[in-house]
Amino acid sequence: MLCLTSGDFGRFWARLNPMSSTFHPARGIQTTSITQHQEGKTDRSVMKMAAREPLKTGGFRLVYRADFRDDTWADCLALWLRRWGGKQRG
Repeated sequence: MLCLTSGDFGRFWARLNPMSSTFHPARGIQTTSITQHQEGKTDRSVMKMAAREPLKTGGFRLVYRADFRDDTWADCLALWLRRWGGKQRG
């Protein structure tokens, strides 16, 4: 998620979609998760929850959004390694 919300990904997306980027450039990215929990651990550290909808079958439909930042994939990797690179599961 850190790389998907990076400035590099925003620039990559703009190159893949030149016409849409010309008329309506994307400010960020949105993702939807279907989960049993009220919050998604993968998404919540980088993105903000935009919507939470309980499902009739149980669980939730979660929508997360984030604007693109002005950083690179290398910046994201370095940040991830500083924050979580040394963690181990017990």
